[in-house]
Parts: sequence; structure tokens; C-alpha cells
Amino acid sequence: MIKYIIEQVICGFFDEHNRLWLRGRINEPYFNIEGALHAKFNIGKTATLKNNEKIILVLEKPKKISDREIKNAISFEKISEIKYVNKIPVDKRHKTKVDYNELKKILKIEG
Repeated sequence: MIKYIIEQVICGFFDEHNRLWLRGRINEPYFNIEGALHAKFNIGKTATLKNNEKIILVLEKPKKISDREIKNAISFEKISEIKYVNKIPVDKRHKTKVDYNELKKILKIEG
């Protein structure tokens, strides 16, 4: 018998083409919108973080896409602000997980 142990719950939604978009772990305060942006615009690394009551979307090296196009593509999220950085810092061990503490330092956000 195979036993599955679920330690965390993942949340997501189905879009108009019946594709499943995973948004992240429910116990994390941030939403994963990278999949939606990558599918629509082929955008690279993204991060979403909360500063006070504002939700900030951070993108690496902006492409020729307007903030309005980005906000329309992710209308399921209430993004307050879009910021751009040269490189989103990642965890040195995994090289894929966003290092949110370092990102907050880059953006000069406390907490």
C-alpha cells in the first residue's frame, strides 16, 4: 500500500482554457503568479511580497510590456505596485527559491 502524506495545502485556479494554475502554498503570505505571467508574456523570475497593506509585484529586467498589460493578465490578484530589479535574489542552497529578506533589502522595504 502506498501512503501519501500531505504536509501543506496548495491553492490554485482553473483559467478559461481549463488549465490549472498553482498559486502557492496556502500557509505562505504571498501568491505565486509567475506561471500566469510566464505563460502570457514569457516573463522570467517574479516575486510577490506584502508591505503593510500593499501587494508588490517584482519583476526581473523589464521587457517591452506595460504595467497595464501585466495587471490585466493577473487581474485575479490585487497588485498595488509593480517594481523592477536587475536580478531577483534566490536562496543559495536551492537557487530557485526567492530570498525575500534580500529582496526587501534591495527594495528598501522593512520587515
